[in-house]
Amino acid sequence: MKAKILMLLVALLMGNLSVMSQDVIESNGSVTAGSHKDHYWVDLDLSVKWATRNMGAEDAYKVGSYYSRENGSDPAATIWGGNWRMPTIDEWVELVLNCDWKWIKSEEFTGALGTSKNNGEKIYLPVSGYKYKGKILEPEVGDYWSSSPGSHRPAERSEALVFFDMNTMTLVGPKKGEVYFDDTDMEKVYKLQIRPVLDK
Repeated sequence: MKAKILMLLVALLMGNLSVMSQDVIESNGSVTAGSHKDHYWVDLDLSVKWATRNMGAEDAYKVGSYYSRENGSDPAATIWGGNWRMPTIDEWVELVLNCDWKWIKSEEFTGALGTSKNNGEKIYLPVSGYKYKGKILEPEVGDYWSSSPGSHRPAERSEALVFFDMNTMTLVGPKKGEVYFDDTDMEKVYKLQIRPVLDK
C-alpha cells in the first residue's frame, strides 16, 4: 500500500506524467509537454526537450531496454525516429545543474526525481545498473549513455552519466541534494539506458 501511495505522490509531483493523453500542454502561456512520434517529452526550460521515459520502458518509472554503443549508432534516432536523438554529455550536465534532485525509493521503483529550477517541470530517472555479458551490474546506480565520445580511447569508450543515492554510498563529488552525479567514460560494449532528447 505504501508503495502505491508513493507512486501516486511521485506521479502528482511529476505533473508532466498526468498529461500523457494530450499532445501539447500549456503552462503560463508556454508549451511545457507534448509528444513526437508517439513518445512524450517535457520542456524543463533547457536547451533541449527531454523524453519522459527511457527507451524500451513501459512508463516513466520503469527501467527500459539496455543498449551498447559498439557500432557507434544513435539508437534514439534509429529506433524512435523523427527528431529524437541521444543527449550529449553537456546536455546531461545542463540537466543535472538546472534541477533540484530528490532520491525516490519504494518496493516498485527507485531513482532520481528532478525539478527544473527554471520552470518547475519534473523529470524522473530510474536506476538501472548496466549490462555486461548478460548480467546486470551495479543495479543501485543509474547508468545512462550520452552521444559524446569518451575522453580516453574514444574508439572504445563513450561518455555516460551515472548517479546514485548519497545515503547509501560515500564519494567526494558534486552532490546535488540527495543524489550524486558524475560523468564518466564507459566501455562501448557495456549496455546502458538511453533517455532521448529533442532539439527545440
